[in-house]
Amino acid sequence: GDGGGRGGAAMLDKAAWAAWAAQPQLCWGVGTFIAANVGHLGAVLVLEAAMRLPGAASVMIEYGPGHERWQEVQKTWQAVPYGEQWRTALWNMLGPMAILNSVVSSFLLPYLLGPAVLEHGVELPSWSEAIVAFVLLELVGDFFLYTFHRLMHELLWDHVHQYHHSIRTPTPISTVCIENLDATLQGGLPIMLSALVVRPHPLAMYAFVAQRVAENVVNHSGMDHWLI
Repeated sequence: GDGGGRGGAAMLDKAAWAAWAAQPQLCWGVGTFIAANVGHLGAVLVLEAAMRLPGAASVMIEYGPGHERWQEVQKTWQAVPYGEQWRTALWNMLGPMAILNSVVSSFLLPYLLGPAVLEHGVELPSWSEAIVAFVLLELVGDFFLYTFHRLMHELLWDHVHQYHHSIRTPTPISTVCIENLDATLQGGLPIMLSALVVRPHPLAMYAFVAQRVAENVVNHSGMDHWLI
């Protein structure tokens, strides 16, 4: 039985989780897709609202005297309209390329992870197991994200990554205003490679995916506050 060591995930219904995890395409494809969108949309909605609160200007990063951030944001919206940024972001998170990445992940990850990981994933993890896997995913994920981000700047700037930097003053919604290939190389692929290295429990994987996307939103928010 699970015993006390499995108490970390006791809030989940064991039978329901086992039924979900027994379907690899749901567990490793649909699950990570949902986690990414929860992390993205949750962080975007909170931070886009926070930017507009009275007093928010005091925690906004500015580029020097005479460059008040909201003025710089509005200049950016003239070049890349706010509505276009929302459409691009939602297209990248919910559109064909995102679905394709999810489908590839749903078949490739279970195959590469192997039966032992899949069978273990049917059981609920302990808190210690989930935390260790999450920390390892963060460390490995940082390495792969740095590697592919550097690739964007050094080899794929002109045809891929330059569009993202056309948004001169980023905001939360601009995080995934990127080309489809850029999204795959900086999002889908690093996450998949991290899973292959760490071989985590699916719940740790979901937490990592949601946190990693939310972290990127925070990094693009232009806010500097101890809470984030």
